[in-house]
Amino acid sequence: MKTVLKTAPTEYPVSLKAAKEHLRVTLGYTDEDDYIKSLIYTATEMVEQITRRRLVTQTWYYYPMAWPDGDNLSLPYGKLQSVTAIKYTNSS
Repeated sequence: MKTVLKTAPTEYPVSLKAAKEHLRVTLGYTDEDDYIKSLIYTATEMVEQITRRRLVTQTWYYYPMAWPDGDNLSLPYGKLQSVTAIKYTNSS
């Protein structure tokens, strides 16, 4: 199985402003913004790995190693918002 990120998320589940308010960091103080953003990114990645779900909208390509037996195609992530297309190449 191979997955490739096509369109990355444009925002994360927790905004920088919300994180700073929770941490009681003055909103005008920007020295720690990059660090706080990295914490948000890392926490999001960890939750997504543990739950095998994506928390924010993003687009992925999925390449299974072989066509599945039977009528079901198992996808690598949890419930989806949508499936845009399924394309395949007949090996014969």
